[in-house]
Amino acid sequence: SQWSRYCNSFGYSYEPIEVTTEDGYTLTMMHITGKTKGPTHVPTKSAIIATVASWSNPVQWLYNFFAAQEDPKATPMPLALVDQGHDVYFLFNRGMPYSQKHEKYAIDSQQFWDYSYQDIGKNDLPAAVSEVYARAGNQKIDLLAVYNSNLSALAGMDADPSFFNERVGKAAFLVPCRVQSEDVSHPYSPAFQ
Repeated sequence: SQWSRYCNSFGYSYEPIEVTTEDGYTLTMMHITGKTKGPTHVPTKSAIIATVASWSNPVQWLYNFFAAQEDPKATPMPLALVDQGHDVYFLFNRGMPYSQKHEKYAIDSQQFWDYSYQDIGKNDLPAAVSEVYARAGNQKIDLLAVYNSNLSALAGMDADPSFFNERVGKAAFLVPCRVQSEDVSHPYSPAFQ
């Protein structure tokens, strides 16, 4: 798979973890478990969920870095955070590759694709945060968001501040939020292709 190819090219191993949102989507997170050559990673610092824009997928954390760097020894930021002792999870939101299942709707149905940034923030992010928080022994976790995943995270935090205050220690919002018209289709929808 594309994820395996890029993750392995940097020398990291991972495990897929599925979570289900309150509104029925099955999401996948890729949990970095360590280096492909070496012992299993034992985190000494906080767990981090890395998210990307809704029109992208977490492979972009690896691919964009890989394509843009001239230094073959350089490491993408989320993977460098693993090297620094963090426990890193890459979240594939609804509709992205690896997260294209719903308990009621088929991927080619209009209902499957009928969601907003707010729905991602109110449903996808809490499902991921709950899972990672539990895996971290109920210790506060951190968020790393880019582009319009910033909007989703802020929408989720605004909808349920006590949930996020209890479970999230820090949130880093990188790269400005994006403005786009309401009629843009979801890039992973069959209708978009």
